[in-house]
Amino acid sequence: MLNNNILESLPESIGNVLQLKSLDICSNKLTELPKNLGNLVQLESLDIMKNQLTQLPESIGNLSGIKDHIYAYENPLSSIPASASNLAVKVLYSE
Repeated sequence: MLNNNILESLPESIGNVLQLKSLDICSNKLTELPKNLGNLVQLESLDIMKNQLTQLPESIGNLSGIKDHIYAYENPLSSIPASASNLAVKVLYSE
């Protein structure tokens, strides 16, 4: 859990943690996510709410392990990448 740490960025190396199952980075000051986030195909849970994200990486569509929810609300997202339609999630929470 990396939530509530006032993080402004994540290292690209996060995409190399291939066995990661859950990533909770809510309530930080992230403005972007690493482009290789989609490498985390074992990820089952993603919580990116309450950051300053304006877009999601196109690679988010590769997160095939997430089956239920992605929490992305309270971010000023201007759009969702087309690749998100590849996800098996039931709900993508966003405002």
